[in-house]
Amino acid sequence: GGSSRSSQPKIKEPPKPVIAQDDPALKSISFAKLQFLVCEGDVEGPAYGSTKEGLEKSVYLDNTPIRDAAGDVNPQPEDLVFSYGRPEDLQSPVPDYNTQVDTIGVNKLCEQDAPVSQLITEFEGPGSYSALVLLTFEALQISTVDGDRAPGNTGDVRTYAVTYIVDYVDSIGTTRTPFSGSVSGKFSSTFQRSHEFQLEGVAPWTVRVTRKTRDDDTYDPNAEVARSAFNYSSVGVAFNEATSYENSSVLTVGVRADNYEQIPNISIELKGLKVEIPTNATVQADGSLKYSGIWDGTFKTAWTSDPAWCLRDLILNERYGAGEYIDVNFVDQWSLYEISQYCNEPVPKAGQSVRLGDYSDFPAGSPATITAATTDNFKVGDTVQFIEASGANLDSALSTGTDYIVTAQTSTTVQVELASAPGTPITLAGDGGTGSANTPAPAAIVMGVVEPRFSCNLLLQSSGEAWTVLQQVSSIFRGMVYYASSIAVVAQDKEKDAIFTFNESNTIEEFDDSGQVSQGNFTYSGSARRARRTVCLVSWDDPDNNWEPRIECVADSEALKDFGYRSVDLRVLGVTSRSQALRAANWTL
Repeated sequence: GGSSRSSQPKIKEPPKPVIAQDDPALKSISFAKLQFLVCEGDVEGPAYGSTKEGLEKSVYLDNTPIRDAAGDVNPQPEDLVFSYGRPEDLQSPVPDYNTQVDTIGVNKLCEQDAPVSQLITEFEGPGSYSALVLLTFEALQISTVDGDRAPGNTGDVRTYAVTYIVDYVDSIGTTRTPFSGSVSGKFSSTFQRSHEFQLEGVAPWTVRVTRKTRDDDTYDPNAEVARSAFNYSSVGVAFNEATSYENSSVLTVGVRADNYEQIPNISIELKGLKVEIPTNATVQADGSLKYSGIWDGTFKTAWTSDPAWCLRDLILNERYGAGEYIDVNFVDQWSLYEISQYCNEPVPKAGQSVRLGDYSDFPAGSPATITAATTDNFKVGDTVQFIEASGANLDSALSTGTDYIVTAQTSTTVQVELASAPGTPITLAGDGGTGSANTPAPAAIVMGVVEPRFSCNLLLQSSGEAWTVLQQVSSIFRGMVYYASSIAVVAQDKEKDAIFTFNESNTIEEFDDSGQVSQGNFTYSGSARRARRTVCLVSWDDPDNNWEPRIECVADSEALKDFGYRSVDLRVLGVTSRSQALRAANWTL
């Protein structure tokens, strides 16, 4: 005997649909082309130098430098150009940024063999014009609904191609065709295509877009569905003019939209406007001045952060200052020279005068190296002085009161060079120090970071009454401007040597009719109790906090005991140093 089995027929599975991937080349990328007027006039340039790397370190996008301290580049802008504000014959326009554009909206659907037209005209008179046609596509693909009635398998999404023509006709009827071709591939959402071309012939012009491929609605939706409709969105008319922006410092930046959700905030760290300074002055790295010899009263042009000469430039400049009304002969340059010397005297920075520990050593040799318990408070580029060496042995190759530049630093060592001779190593004799690591010395050498007494780091963005602005700028160095004998004189509130001594021998008492003293040699008076302040809240611009205002509180502890809390708000202009702000607060109290 035997057995029989019944076999089940195999069911053929339908083929899986093939869906083409979106073509990344069709993705629309918008660009923002931006130009910022940074300064009126010739400037020194980006803070980190005029090279490509220096400009990238100096420019910030959303408060982040394009090139960071480690040399790594954040999203690279498409364009980055700095123009220095020179005369027209020395400053060239930035390529592709020398056009004025008038955009005309069209927003019409393009259908097969039905041209969509837009009339454009000259808007700046005769000259060179170009056009930018923008097309917006709904998508670009074709889908198979029924594989028996259309190419491919049911459910396939295939690439597609659309042919179209962009042409224009001038006023005498001549037709020119900048583009005749197609866009092909697959993209499932909206994208744009643009066509830019020079306009030739005589204005006005009629710019046309003609679709040559069949319309989407001509397909049988039960067999296949095409998505390729597009609009003639707009046409931009650009007047090509070589604009160099003479005497204007301009920052040009181009960014891609796919790198940022919105146009980034753009800023630049800048060594600013060049002004006239005395010919016997040398500009230091921080913008302060060093004087040598006797000044003969002549000037040269350079960048500086010295507020005295910045004030003089604001008085005499005919473009942005009061120079149209005040002649150079009516400004007392000698009083400004005296003020400038006081402004540029080096003073210790608050909190950065550092005792080099109970142990410090100056090993013999070059370059000059100081070894200490800790040197964390110093950084490369600091200007330092040895401001105290009493009871300790400073190396004989070094001296107190002299400016040195920190060229290298670790947690326990600092290398220095003379600020007046950068790049020239100092050779130490090896005869300095305060003891050993195991045997502390009773005295320690102190090295302090110094800075000029007053610096001006100011951005004037709006106009104001001339006399008010001049007084505000002079307040940076505790000064004031006044007229005397038809000359603009600048005075400064500072400690001065006594010019005359008054005492009982050269003053007079007053007597009444009875012979009694009615008034002594001196009358004493003081400020009202309400006028006395014990606390100063000083606001300054902090470069370590993206130049945002920061408030410091300075208190007079003795006055607080006597008068209680009586505060005064102080907004210091053009101050980017915490130490300078603290000095201003202490002077106010």
